[in-house]
Amino acid sequence: MNENTRTKLLGGALLIVVVFWMMRPLVDGWYFEPIRKATRDAQTTQQTLEKLQVEELALAKDQAKLQQWEDASLPSDVLIAQRLYQEYITNLAIECAFQGSDVKPLGKNSKIGKYSTVSVSLKGETNLAGLGRFMYLFDQANLMQRVSSLKITSSGTQGDPRLDVSLTAEGMSVEGSELRKELFPRAFLQQMLPADGDEVFVTTNDQFPTESDFLARIGTEIIRVSRVEEDNWLVQRGAEGTRPTIHNVNDVIELMPIAWEKRENSFDKYEPLLAESPFTTPPPPRTWSPRLNGIANKTVFPGDEVKISPRADGLNPELGEPIFTLLEAPDGMEFDPEAGEIIWAAPEGAELGDYTAKVQLTQSANEELNLESSFTVTVKARNTPPELTVPESAIVVIGRDFSLKAEAVDAETPEGLTYSFDSGVPTGVSIDEATGEVTWTPDMEMTPGDYNVEVKVTDAGEEALSTTKTVTLQLQDDSAQLTRLTGSVSRGDASYVWFRNLGTGVSTQLKIGDRLVVAEIDAEVVEIQRRSVKVRDAEGLWELSLGDAVRNRVLLEASGDAAGDVIETEASGDAAEDVTQTEASADNAAPAASKDAAGDDSPQTSEDVTEISAPDSAAQRGTAEES
Repeated sequence: MNENTRTKLLGGALLIVVVFWMMRPLVDGWYFEPIRKATRDAQTTQQTLEKLQVEELALAKDQAKLQQWEDASLPSDVLIAQRLYQEYITNLAIECAFQGSDVKPLGKNSKIGKYSTVSVSLKGETNLAGLGRFMYLFDQANLMQRVSSLKITSSGTQGDPRLDVSLTAEGMSVEGSELRKELFPRAFLQQMLPADGDEVFVTTNDQFPTESDFLARIGTEIIRVSRVEEDNWLVQRGAEGTRPTIHNVNDVIELMPIAWEKRENSFDKYEPLLAESPFTTPPPPRTWSPRLNGIANKTVFPGDEVKISPRADGLNPELGEPIFTLLEAPDGMEFDPEAGEIIWAAPEGAELGDYTAKVQLTQSANEELNLESSFTVTVKARNTPPELTVPESAIVVIGRDFSLKAEAVDAETPEGLTYSFDSGVPTGVSIDEATGEVTWTPDMEMTPGDYNVEVKVTDAGEEALSTTKTVTLQLQDDSAQLTRLTGSVSRGDASYVWFRNLGTGVSTQLKIGDRLVVAEIDAEVVEIQRRSVKVRDAEGLWELSLGDAVRNRVLLEASGDAAGDVIETEASGDAAEDVTQTEASADNAAPAASKDAAGDDSPQTSEDVTEISAPDSAAQRGTAEES
């Protein structure tokens, strides 16, 4: 290539470069800018997606955390939460050997949004190990709770002093959490568990873990479950510093759920604190006043079990544990050192009366301490309800005074019986609480009919018992005022009288020995005379004259005076047996006499009737004929 050609080529290349350089902004805006914009949009979208993913992950974590809070919260009902939380703190204090513990709700509950808190206070005495165990179990529990205040006062100067503890615990309730009746799941023992047993048979509860290595509480003992095979558990006894004891069938087993993030913690971490107690600053001198408490008299029935829990208060713990000894006790009464109780089952055939015993309190390193306290167990017969007697029914007449006496006896408490009504009674009915007399004067507005009244008697026993019976008060119009003596007839030995109910128009024929039953009156016809009739009832001997209403009968002899009296039929001469007398009202005396006097189916003629009498005056006849 010659020099001119090379020069031309280089000039053309240079021209192309210059043109491209000058056209670059135009090409860049036309071709590369959309690519750069799309790249920026993709980067922005990626950043937005990553931010949303982060927010979604945070939301999932928050939802999981909220679910954990709900699972670990108290029930959403604050009143139920208060009761269960107080019960939980009380049981925890007992497990951790708090003495004289007093757990009370503070009533300072608060609510913020979905979250409510309940507070309880705990005051009691324990040692550092008990307090440490309390705080450890409190911290381990899968519950939304905290100790908001804690005050500890030491009562010793060296070793392991007693501590007066006062704290406030707060539990949280999350709205929407499960509304349950128990704080933690519960099951029951199917078999008795001895103190050295390691195999537990329980009722099925799906809320208990199916895997091993969890804690449960039976009474004051905590067990660790190392193997689960349906209703059969292999356990380690006396976990978390508690003491193995005997447990009976149907004793409650309560799950002690542990927060997941604290499952690896152990009580060993508290050992340095327990070894170097910070509560040994010399306190002011303390005066010890040993007292033997918890001894009380008991009253039981044969076959009942007595349990008395003696308690040693005000002892110097540095002088040893309290020792209780049972002295002068009846046969079978024993002190159980494991349970700390005096136990005695009163025999079924035990003689009723008082059984005395004595409890002695000593201390291993205190020779001067020797306290005694006596108590009495009274064995008495079981109370039985009183026996009540009332008539099944009684007739009450409108407008007239009525009374009825309820009778009751009681073998155990013959005195002090109280009478009352067990349900509503008609207007005006009353009962005397002391005598059991039921009284009623029904007014004229009352409707006739049957009224059931439940009479109740209650004894004066410690556990009062009652008996109730029903009496039917048959309320009637005063038919004794409308029923009158309208006639009588005698023929030989046969004598008859007629009574007519002016309200219904019904006549009734009676003879000697028959009963006259009108309203509340129930009397026996004992004598028929020419112009009167005599009847006897529980009150005595009465006389009713011809034409008079039964209500107007006249009392001749009260029942006390009339007892054993013999009523003689009036007659004259030897013809007494042959005298035939007939009394009737003016309008129907003769027909009634001729039809009814014989008292049998044999026909009668006018010759059978010797004499017919009627009421003397027109006024009497008019009264007898009223309808």
